[in-house]
Parts: sequence; structure tokens; C-alpha cells
Amino acid sequence: TEAATTTTEVATTTLGVDTVRVAPDGSGEAPDLAAALAAVAPGGTILLEAGEHILGGPLLIEAPVTIRGMGSGQTTVIGESAPELLRFAGPGDFTLEGITFHYRGTGEANGLVTQVGTISFTDGVGSGAVRGAELDGAAFLVLGDATGTVEHCTAEDNQGPGFLFGGTTDIRVTDSTGSANGGS
Repeated sequence: TEAATTTTEVATTTLGVDTVRVAPDGSGEAPDLAAALAAVAPGGTILLEAGEHILGGPLLIEAPVTIRGMGSGQTTVIGESAPELLRFAGPGDFTLEGITFHYRGTGEANGLVTQVGTISFTDGVGSGAVRGAELDGAAFLVLGDATGTVEHCTAEDNQGPGFLFGGTTDIRVTDSTGSANGGS
């Protein structure tokens, strides 16, 4: 089941910077991922350096963007605020490369949620999602009419399904693994 969710922090891409670098210690061109999302132009790229990037709350992305880490074993985005780490509400292309997304909160939460657009997830890990009465606790939740690919991704240690697809999605999943999840 998927209930209506809200986010506590909203970041939209409205300015004109093509590429924004984010370092875990705040020394990048933007101090954190939320600030980078606010600064990058639609269709731009956010480069997350190696290390742990802590979210202040769930992020809502409403424009095309690429978020690229240094590899899922090196770059980790951590959040503990429900109901999700990140939601792409489109329209357009949404690309995630080389990042581990870990939810370490205790409230019901999904990891990465996509509603529309064309996704490309490569070398990604989703972990720690919490299932409850209202939310599935899925690491990768793709809904609506989203299309795209999930390649070389891992969903592990989630209370709900590792990968969950609903609506009229058309997603090609290749070379991906789900382990120690509560479903799927």
C-alpha cells in the first residue's frame, strides 16, 4: 500500500548553475544536497564527493537533474526524517549514479520515490526503509507513469520490498540485487 506522503523540506531547481559540487564537510560550491538542488539549473548535475551527506529532511525534486556520487561504496546520503529520503515528482529525466541512500530513522519511511519522468539509477544502494501501517518501507519505490532503467543497484536491509513498482511504470531492472528485505 502506498499512502499520500508529505515532505518536510522542499528543494526545487530554479537557478542557472549547470554543475554544483557538494562536499560532506560543507566546503563545496553548495553546503549540502538541499542547497545544491536549489542552485542547479534544470537538467544540471550535482556532484557529491565521497563521504556521508546528511539530509536535514526529505527532499522533493521537481525538475530534471543528475545526482552523481563517487561510487555506492564511497558516497552515502543519510536521512532520518520520515516519510522518505527523496522524491522525484518530475517532469523530465532523473539520474542517480554511484550513491548509497540510507534511512536511519525509526518512523515509517520509503527510500527513493519516483512518481513520473524517466529514471536512470546506476550503482545505487537503498537501505533502512521502515514499513508500517501507512507506508511500504521500500528502498526503491517507482509509481505513476515513470519509465527508465535500474542497473547495478542493491536494495538491502529494508523492512518492506527492496524494489516496488506500481501504476503504469515501465522500468527495466538489470544486474540488480535485493537481499534481507521484508518483501520482493
